[in-house]
Amino acid sequence: MELKLNIYKDRFCRVVDRTVTANTFDLSVGICEDVLDMVNIDMFDGGMDALSNESASELVIGIVKNAFPFFVELVKELFDLTSDEVRHTKVEEIAKIVIEIVKYSFTQLASSLGGTKAKN
Repeated sequence: MELKLNIYKDRFCRVVDRTVTANTFDLSVGICEDVLDMVNIDMFDGGMDALSNESASELVIGIVKNAFPFFVELVKELFDLTSDEVRHTKVEEIAKIVIEIVKYSFTQLASSLGGTKAKN
């Protein structure tokens, strides 16, 4: 799985300074469990399928807001960013990454329990 995040020149996020990519990473079972503990997938109408809808970004903003420190640290780790660099990103873009991390966590745990195979 490949994740991309724009880092902007300032906190107003008008001009992209650079784009960072995380394309080879693994999340530990502990991180996947932490993600799933913070996310009640049943709150999404349509369950897991709702995460692929455009409205998912709006829904996930609540998750980011409630678990913001956790996801900031996770994004910093995945992309090897400083706190200042994270401050120069858009919440919407972080929300999209959170959606992908939630999906990844579900598929990783399902595959580790003998479910479908996850693709990275």
